Amino acid sequence: PAAKSVTYLTARVAGGSTKGQVIVRGKAGVRPVLNITNTATALTLSQANWMAENFEIDQDGATGTGITASAAQITISNIKIVDAGTSGIALTSSSAIVTGCDIAGVGGDGISAAGSAAIVGNYIRDIVGDGIEITSTAPIIFVANNIIDSCVARGIYLSGAVNAGVNTVT
Repeated sequence: PAAKSVTYLTARVAGGSTKGQVIVRGKAGVRPVLNITNTATALTLSQANWMAENFEIDQDGATGTGITASAAQITISNIKIVDAGTSGIALTSSSAIVTGCDIAGVGGDGISAAGSAAIVGNYIRDIVGDGIEITSTAPIIFVANNIIDSCVARGIYLSGAVNAGVNTVT
């Protein structure tokens, strides 16, 4: 049979400088859990000015990425990602902010950044790949105050960023 594509969350209104952000937010006081058991990426942020915050993604060892951010000016805050198959968070565009996230048990990299980004105050642990991999050659990559523990590969890997400033506890 043909491969299935499954969408778990969809927002049909694009954000922008005049319309404001599109926000996917967990209910205050609780942390809702999005449980994924197939090969899909749990959440794809593909429009500029999106914000995702205050929920949990549990992939139960599925092969997909927890969150893929493929548009500019994405903010990901206070998300817990457990058991993602490839990356916990994959940033494939520019001007992304990842802050206060808890990423554990990922089969690849905890956070991978291919564009300019700020990666601040995250707890990344028990990762098969790199805790944070920066493949970008963008002039602005800011990595600060992250706790990275028990990565099979490297804590932080600057494979493309020649001018990255790093201030991280590993």
